[in-house]
Amino acid sequence: MKEYCIEYSSLASTDLSDIWEYINGYDNNTANEFVLDIQEKIQQLVTFPFSGVMKQELEEIEEDARFLVFKKYNIIYEVLEETKIVFILRILHGSREIKNYL
Repeated sequence: MKEYCIEYSSLASTDLSDIWEYINGYDNNTANEFVLDIQEKIQQLVTFPFSGVMKQELEEIEEDARFLVFKKYNIIYEVLEETKIVFILRILHGSREIKNYL
């Protein structure tokens, strides 16, 4: 079975930078580790792209959107089967209403 590639939307890349900047305001090492941990979680999707959950509230906005939870963050993505790409849409804090950010 061919593994999938990971691609980030510009918003997801910005989300990751914003998360790093926020945590870096408190501790640089923690910020670096946290972002690396998020990226490792996302990297699991290369092998298990359908491991995320589909949520009805997401289907109304992004039909094939799935999400993974990492600590207090939701990683929202879709699987593009034809091109074998896992496309990361957003990385949002769990307190945010996802549908308002897609």
